[in-house]
Amino acid sequence: MTLEEKVGQMLLFGWRAEDEAAPSPSEGYPGTAAQTAATSVNAHARKLLTEWKVGGVILMGRNVESPTQVARLHNDVQALCDVPVFFSTDQEGGHVCRMKTPFTMMPGAMPLGATGDEQLAFQAAKAVGEELTAIGVNLDFAPDADVNNNPDNPIIGVRSYGADPAKVAGMVAAQVKGYLAGGAIPCAKHFPGHGDTAVDSHLGLATIPFPMERLSQVELVPFQAAIAAGAPFIMTAHIIFEALDPDRPATLSPKIINGLLREELGFRGVVITDCMEMKGIVSHYGIAEAAVMAVEAGVDICAACHTPSRQEAVRNAILDAVRSGRISESRIDESVARILACKEAFRLEARRTVDVSAVPKVVGSEAHRAVEREIARRSVTLVKDEAGRIPLPVGRIAVIGPKDPAEAVVKELSALRPGAEIVAAAVGPAFTDDEVAAARSAAKDAAAVVLLTKHKEPWTAVPQDEAAQASLANELSSGPLVVAAIRNPYDIRNFPGVPTYLATMGYTAASLKALAEVLTGAIAPQGRLPVSLPDAPSLPDISAHEDTTKWGF
Repeated sequence: MTLEEKVGQMLLFGWRAEDEAAPSPSEGYPGTAAQTAATSVNAHARKLLTEWKVGGVILMGRNVESPTQVARLHNDVQALCDVPVFFSTDQEGGHVCRMKTPFTMMPGAMPLGATGDEQLAFQAAKAVGEELTAIGVNLDFAPDADVNNNPDNPIIGVRSYGADPAKVAGMVAAQVKGYLAGGAIPCAKHFPGHGDTAVDSHLGLATIPFPMERLSQVELVPFQAAIAAGAPFIMTAHIIFEALDPDRPATLSPKIINGLLREELGFRGVVITDCMEMKGIVSHYGIAEAAVMAVEAGVDICAACHTPSRQEAVRNAILDAVRSGRISESRIDESVARILACKEAFRLEARRTVDVSAVPKVVGSEAHRAVEREIARRSVTLVKDEAGRIPLPVGRIAVIGPKDPAEAVVKELSALRPGAEIVAAAVGPAFTDDEVAAARSAAKDAAAVVLLTKHKEPWTAVPQDEAAQASLANELSSGPLVVAAIRNPYDIRNFPGVPTYLATMGYTAASLKALAEVLTGAIAPQGRLPVSLPDAPSLPDISAHEDTTKWGF
């Protein structure tokens, strides 16, 4: 290979339809316009594949239209490549899924943690792996190996299996093996751990201050399990770990990548960065210098998911560093050898073409849906029921909460209790006066009131007003209230006095149906809370938002 071809193997880029001068999109984050579809090999993609000869591409939501479209896209992409590419995506389950319905929408990591069933975790990953393999996606950036022991974590939360390192490790190992059994390459993330931070690395540079003893007992445990289970890929975190390297985030730290991960933990696979366009990197180091530092640290692949100009900066910076002697070509050869060995081990050359006609037989199959349903049903957790309100009494039921989930729960309740009067009242994210008035009206004289709550997800255009949500919960708690947290289970910290509280840890269709089944007594709640619920903190001021047009990711 030429130097340019070698460096190309060390790049994993995404493509989009917008021109280069457009703002860098932050997938689903506030302040960004809806992304234009880029569901075929366009000029941007062709440049990545034929001119830069990148070693991998990543599919974002903008690149996905349907299962058969992705399969055809895969075949078109691989046909342009001298060396088959990693055709990758983020399909964790729960709310981090680039492939939506009709794909099987597995509940995410924390619902699995609530089941406590590692075999079920294996089955879920195997099913997802089979569906991805059917459409040509050979690399999945999952499982999330973070231990979420910080209830204020804005970006991990239910993406983690829970707060117990040993239990998280068991789930991570099971899912690594499941993805492998399904034919997909799993990637454990975000090394050495993104669970105990209150900063989202998309938006800032977080620091974890704990000593090495604590890191060894908590953060590193699931990654050790992933390595032992045969994980071929590990993704780095854009976070400073003071005990390991007080000066550089993990992605850019030789002490963490070459020292801890490779030498101490013995990882021999491929190390990839989290997206280098995240603000935690761009704002502090600049993407070009950061790319060189990452390679110097021991990273094999630099990921940049969106912007052509930033992708070009990454490529040129690495090439220039080799040509100037800052990085030796032998260092490049080490990474390329690992990358090509992985591609050979997973037979990517023989998997250049998938059978498009076979895709509907695999994607969304009944066997996979059965696993989805079982996880959902076994994960609904009854945290407390001091008032004995589960199952709901006979009579009129009011379901209050975010519009789409509330209407979905009403639909499921109506199917389970035909003829009953069941109404929905949409509130949030802004909790306008009209919405709150409608909620009060719906709750009046109801036999049961179900309030669906969630936290202020950072990628939503208008963040959930948690203070208003708490105020409404406290107000309604004088009546026959049941609160169901449909994402993070920590919501109860803001209204600890409510007598009946459930957690679904996700709002996929299967989880909302399982919630309705628990509410009506069709099934018993079986989940066990995989995190602790500390006392309620003071509510943050949601009006203090950064200028999102300046975000780097």
